[in-house]
Amino acid sequence: MKSSILLLLVILSLALCSCSLNDNGALNSVNPNEDNVSAVADVSNSKENQSANSSENEQKTSVNNGNNESLATESEDIGSSSEILIPDDKTIREPAENGYGYVPKSQKVDKSYFNDTLFVGDSITNMFSMFNDAYGLFDDAKFLCSIGLSYGNSLWSMENENNVFPTYRGDKILIEDAVAEMNVKKVYILLGMNDIGVYGIDRSIENMKELVSRILAKSPDVKIYIQSVTPIIRGKERDDLNNAFIAEFNDKLCKACEENKLYFIDICQAMSDSEGFLLDDYCSDIDYMGMHPSYNGCKVWLEYIMTHTK
Repeated sequence: MKSSILLLLVILSLALCSCSLNDNGALNSVNPNEDNVSAVADVSNSKENQSANSSENEQKTSVNNGNNESLATESEDIGSSSEILIPDDKTIREPAENGYGYVPKSQKVDKSYFNDTLFVGDSITNMFSMFNDAYGLFDDAKFLCSIGLSYGNSLWSMENENNVFPTYRGDKILIEDAVAEMNVKKVYILLGMNDIGVYGIDRSIENMKELVSRILAKSPDVKIYIQSVTPIIRGKERDDLNNAFIAEFNDKLCKACEENKLYFIDICQAMSDSEGFLLDDYCSDIDYMGMHPSYNGCKVWLEYIMTHTK
């Protein structure tokens, strides 16, 4: 019964192409040329073809769009409450001397730690939100996510008719405005899957910094956690979006966090196997896109951020 309810929730949510908040919301860095830079990654075309397509067509073929039922596929033990064990950190990273950047393993916090927290993201985070709604992964965390959202298109103006901004209280909203309105203390951002194949790694990092700058301009006291992009399962990588690019992006993302006094949460290492692929058990769309988290994947995600805090 729970599985059926969850499936319905996910399908309805993704059909709307956005995740509305529970009355609270946010985020945004560089000012890209909206006319010449595409919004989201196109899973069916090469990078060259993406450049030739209009942003409207690219939006429709986003890396976060597609068959909603495939996206909602879940393991039979979806309601399992079995304990999830997080292995020791695999990635060889060291916290920066200034205390920012990579966040190492720490004492586990209670779920109430996230009561003043907003999670911002694309369809990856949208799945996290859906499982939270169905199974109560958090006590009172808030979510602001939209299918196809990226660091790049989060910088667009609201006037751009092809924008994919998330909704808050029924209306589309800029991420930085939502953060300010919701008055949260912590913001966890997971974007990038829709950036890498479109903007390239270096420009995507600059877009991240601009997004953060816009958030801090309106909410200077908020603590920002940048989460790594999660991996793709074996056999579903593309020429312009693969685990090698994701690893390079995450390395530069971590470095940018050190330099800009942000916290970097490397959830990728908790969800990948020894070769860097997303573990099948943590993937909800194995036969489709091979990148969206399953319930077990979300439990590992939750456990990781609860044991990696500052």
